[in-house]
Amino acid sequence: MLWKPLHVFSKWSAARIADGVRIYAIGDVHGCRSHLDQLLALIEAHVTAFPTRRPILVFLGDYIDRGPASSQVIDQLILLREHNEVIFLKGNHESYLVEFLKNPAIMPRWFQYGGLDTLRSYGITPSSHFDPKEQEFIAGALALALNKRGHLEFLDHLKISFLCEDFFCSCGGAAWHSS
Repeated sequence: MLWKPLHVFSKWSAARIADGVRIYAIGDVHGCRSHLDQLLALIEAHVTAFPTRRPILVFLGDYIDRGPASSQVIDQLILLREHNEVIFLKGNHESYLVEFLKNPAIMPRWFQYGGLDTLRSYGITPSSHFDPKEQEFIAGALALALNKRGHLEFLDHLKISFLCEDFFCSCGGAAWHSS
């Protein structure tokens, strides 16, 4: 028999977590600061309506690219950790940004994922001609902008996964990560 009878699955138990712990998993903000603000307000309202001893916000990565406000999203996330228990995971979009800083030649590929929007959010607008010299210049300008705002340190400390009792969290693109 290639399949298992349904009664075998009835022996599974629900995932467990300690009393008083609640996980809010948030993914794919993609540079949309207004949506992030709305979601955080909803979470705050939920915690107020249904208090818990230890709410944990787990951001699953992909904070940047595609939307108009990648740099502002990272600013908001950095501020958020001042008053909340927050876990930040690395998504494949953050991996592309970090890889671009090391290897500027991947800029056209990063742009396919929305990297141009991220550059613009840092005040960097490249020309449409991507020669190697310009790619290196843009990578350097981005590194300076990231470092000036504390975003490079933020990106350097992103985790690949988070485990809390029976809950495992990672970005859907976890296989993309090299560190």
